[in-house]
Amino acid sequence: MTQNSIQTQSITNNDEIDLVQLCKTLWQGKVLIIACSVLFTLIGVTYALLAQQWWTSTATITQGQYQDTAEIRNQLTNVYAVLDTTNETENNQRNNQRNNQALTQINQMISTSDLLKSFVTEFNAFNNKKVFFTSNAIMLQYANEATVETPQQKLGFIDDWAKKLSATLQDKKVPGVYNLTFQAKTAEQSHDLLQAYIQFINKKVNQKVMMGLNSTLTHNEQMLKAQLMALQNQAMQQIAIETKKTEYALNIAKAADANQPMAQMDCNGLFSIDLGTKGLAEQVALLKNTKDLSLFEPKISTIKIKLELLNQVKLNAKTSFESVHYLQNADYPIGRDKPKRSLIVVLAFLLGAMCGVAIVLLRSAFSNTVQAN
Repeated sequence: MTQNSIQTQSITNNDEIDLVQLCKTLWQGKVLIIACSVLFTLIGVTYALLAQQWWTSTATITQGQYQDTAEIRNQLTNVYAVLDTTNETENNQRNNQRNNQALTQINQMISTSDLLKSFVTEFNAFNNKKVFFTSNAIMLQYANEATVETPQQKLGFIDDWAKKLSATLQDKKVPGVYNLTFQAKTAEQSHDLLQAYIQFINKKVNQKVMMGLNSTLTHNEQMLKAQLMALQNQAMQQIAIETKKTEYALNIAKAADANQPMAQMDCNGLFSIDLGTKGLAEQVALLKNTKDLSLFEPKISTIKIKLELLNQVKLNAKTSFESVHYLQNADYPIGRDKPKRSLIVVLAFLLGAMCGVAIVLLRSAFSNTVQAN
């Protein structure tokens, strides 16, 4: 047998002796190992039972359906009739362009895609979360439990809770589908808080849409009134000019002693006297007493009709509509997020066993050192 084989066998025997000795040492210290394992397991169980629980309620949304905004569209029927430029002439190109822009704004305000974007934006807005946290009964209870008194504590409280409330894409590869989540201390509270916040945001989106529509209607009404005033001024100016021309023509007819209408008279001159003095006198009287300005500016009648239609539009500020479509309503969570009790107990047991083994081995090594000395 060579020297190398003898050394290899010796090392193998030493390893076997060390392994046997290790097992023997651990067996001798089994009581301590078991005691440490039980102690740490009890600590883990106690912590798992007493640690603050966290539950997350979830809802899934996407863009709403056309019928969700049917009621508000019905209230805007007259507005569409006023702003419709299908039958308008090219002479009103500027007005047509303005009407088209107004229609585009209105359609955007109540389009399902824009309502979804607005809902998600408002849902994630920190200021909205702040208002909700300072007005909701459950959140006020949380604030009292956390002893929120100073402005700094209040801001920290709101900032911490704002992170537990969010709207995120369910899948980045599938746009337009969002998960709404709210994490709270109990399953019931997480559901109630999410449901309340969804209603709070939906109401805010409704108010935002109604304010935008009312602003658009007011602006267009003011524009029509300005157009009406301009046309009325033009008509009155035209009447004044026609009255003056007719008076001059009447004076000329009197000077020419043209009392009767003259059928063969050329009426292309600046002051036409073909009606004769009697006709011209009657024309002057009619011009001075006329009240219907649309005779001289027909667009006045059209604008008055549009204003009347707009005045009939009464947007109900209390109109409520779903700004999004729910693929899954806010539900009661089945399992808690934290603490993971089974995992905590298992880790505590393993940690206790490891500590017990470490103590036994250290004690054995210390004893061997003392005996060797």
